[in-house]
Amino acid sequence: GAVGEVKRTESAQEIACLNVSPLGDGAEREESSMVVAGLWDKSLVILRLPTLEKLTAEHLGGEVIPRSVLFVTLEGVDYLLCALGDGYLFSFCIDSATAGLSDKKKISLGTQPMILSKFTSKSSAHVFAASDRP
Repeated sequence: GAVGEVKRTESAQEIACLNVSPLGDGAEREESSMVVAGLWDKSLVILRLPTLEKLTAEHLGGEVIPRSVLFVTLEGVDYLLCALGDGYLFSFCIDSATAGLSDKKKISLGTQPMILSKFTSKSSAHVFAASDRP
């Protein structure tokens, strides 16, 4: 299909990473209703698509910017994952209707920036975190 501009917005901060993956299991959703941006001010912002209305903002704190963000549904639960430039990973449960975030957790997966990628194996969704640790 063709790609075209539908709506435009400006951010007060530079965008470090972006994700528009749809939430939901399997073929339930073919297009996303939200986009998440990791910003250089060490925060995340979630916008509704296609209006780009701001739904949620979450300040991460610390000194390291987000390097990779991912919406993913694992075992029927919707998550927002955010990988930082120092190897730490934030995970949030996300309400797909309101973009409300809950159950914030932070874990170390390495010491270097990582890239998050979703993949499917045996009809289950998984996340691959590529960093300095296998």
